[in-house]
Amino acid sequence: MKKAIQLFFILILIGTNISKADIKPGSGIQFSENTFAEALQIAKKENKIVFLYVYATWCGPCIELKMTTFKNKTAGSFYNSTFINISLNGEKGEGPILARKYGVQGYPSFFFIRPDGKILYRAEGFYDSKGFLELGQEVHKVSKR
Repeated sequence: MKKAIQLFFILILIGTNISKADIKPGSGIQFSENTFAEALQIAKKENKIVFLYVYATWCGPCIELKMTTFKNKTAGSFYNSTFINISLNGEKGEGPILARKYGVQGYPSFFFIRPDGKILYRAEGFYDSKGFLELGQEVHKVSKR
């Protein structure tokens, strides 16, 4: 039991440090610091879809995404040029409001949202970089129909 408690606290510390880590420019998906409303405005102006990533700091798959998938240069290049990327903690700030609005059922959750605020596509769970790139490419094709 003591080891389980120690492991729990170690995972929390790791998750806290990773969630605060910035992804270096050019090394993967770049998430905007804008509010969700601002992201929708930018998407409308640039005729793009908003990619909304909703996470929790304690979420293991969310941590793994930040450490691996989101750092992939190929996926980053595609997402950065195709979508307005925004990430929100589903438990802080405007995150809980949007989590309720869009019906988040688990973390991580991904939403591809039209500039009018309507969901084009939603997904959940961990994706490796190849699967995540394929997801974005498929959503992009659907958005152009």
